[in-house]
Amino acid sequence: MILTDNLVNHILINPAIKGADKLRIIAGYATPQMASWHIQRLNDLHIPPIDISLIIGMTANHGIEQMLHNGFIDVTKRYKNIEDYSSFQCQYIFDSPPVNSKLYLWEKSGKLVDVFIGSADYTQSSFN
Repeated sequence: MILTDNLVNHILINPAIKGADKLRIIAGYATPQMASWHIQRLNDLHIPPIDISLIIGMTANHGIEQMLHNGFIDVTKRYKNIEDYSSFQCQYIFDSPPVNSKLYLWEKSGKLVDVFIGSADYTQSSFN
């Protein structure tokens, strides 16, 4: 199925509504603002907390700005061990080749339940 509209709900919200408890993301680019928005949105919708893990792949080519890195650290710390909020962790790929995939893998109780691949990085501009 090709999704062209309402990507936020299809990819980032609906699987959690259906009970998925882990989201694994591999994206070329991402922003801490997106992670923070996503966690807050799940909470605002009263969706049980999920475990979000992000791997950013284009850092092998471009590195990462200190401001973005600090933002990811802040998001990780801000939601750590807060019962009603999803957890977040972020890693970077620094070895070549760079990875510019956009892959969203949802799990429930350790089993894969939804997979999305396409052109949307984990940024608000990609999902708007």
